[in-house]
Amino acid sequence: MYGNNKPKGYRGMGETPPPSAIGDANRSIIERQNDARIDELSSHVSALKALTADIQGEVQSQNGILDGMGDVFGTAQGALAATTGKISEMLAATGMQTKQVVVYIVCAVLFLSWLVSRGGGE
Repeated sequence: MYGNNKPKGYRGMGETPPPSAIGDANRSIIERQNDARIDELSSHVSALKALTADIQGEVQSQNGILDGMGDVFGTAQGALAATTGKISEMLAATGMQTKQVVVYIVCAVLFLSWLVSRGGGE
């Protein structure tokens, strides 16, 4: 109509390829992009899988440590209970009240700290 008498060709200069050729080219580009993204995603999934295995190993190791600490604290608790029982027996044998012993201990600690601070200031 407006002087556009160019031949209908697909490879000519300034002409657009037919829609089916554009669709095929776009599909090919999209497929290559999808393949690249799938490969990238696969590498990320592998990294996460390895990280998960490392975390599992670390958790199991720490659980073992915590179990060992629980055993140690249980033993310490038993020893402390035995010591407390012996102290209670000793206090009962001497006739001293627990409050009196606490007051004597606090006084002794305050006196010792006063001696240390007095001696350190000279």
